[in-house]
Amino acid sequence: MSLIGSNNTLESKIDFIFDEIELPKTTWGGQYLRTAVILAMEGQVSVESMGKLYSAIAEEYQVLVRTASSAMSRAIEDAWNHGNAEAIRKYFGHTVTLFRGMPTNGAFISMLLDVLRHSENETEEIVSHVLHTLGIPANIKGHDYLRTAILLSLNGEFSTDDIKELCLEVAKRNSVGGADIARSMRRAINIAWTTSGDVTTLNRYFGYTSQGTRPRPQNEEFIRVVVARIKSEYNL
Repeated sequence: MSLIGSNNTLESKIDFIFDEIELPKTTWGGQYLRTAVILAMEGQVSVESMGKLYSAIAEEYQVLVRTASSAMSRAIEDAWNHGNAEAIRKYFGHTVTLFRGMPTNGAFISMLLDVLRHSENETEEIVSHVLHTLGIPANIKGHDYLRTAILLSLNGEFSTDDIKELCLEVAKRNSVGGADIARSMRRAINIAWTTSGDVTTLNRYFGYTSQGTRPRPQNEEFIRVVVARIKSEYNL
């Protein structure tokens, strides 16, 4: 049985980094590294125990442990010799000189995990900051539901083109009904529009103020606009 489940968001982030540093992800070594990062990121195997991680890769692909280890090293070596030096420095802080900068398999995976975890935490902090700036109170359920919906979209798990499915997922994760999710979101947005939101900030995001002729945005519009602005302003 395969250890790897479906986590398109994590996989796409790893592929993006591999593409940037020009690590050959289609080779066996690239595939082994990708799988190792996923297993470690999901907590199935700790990177602190490379022996167990190699064994998990070997079992996953039905190869010898030394075959997996050697192929991973070759993939890293290829990236450090022929890859994108600027991208490698950005993510790993190393030079591309083979004997000075190339990390071991374990070090490569550990550093990549740090990059991925930092990215997740940073995105969460950005969303919380934006909602606070817009005047969405953090102590109400609508805030949490909006935050989850925005994060799911930013992480690529759901598209803002299908808000219904997005909100159903939020409901599922919180074990409540879809109507409760929608109602709590509307209440949170209404509070921002009528009580706690800064008119200038709301106008900058949505193009009209709480005193304008247009009413507050519907849940769908609010989520779409916030996601689009965060992507644009924070390069996510």
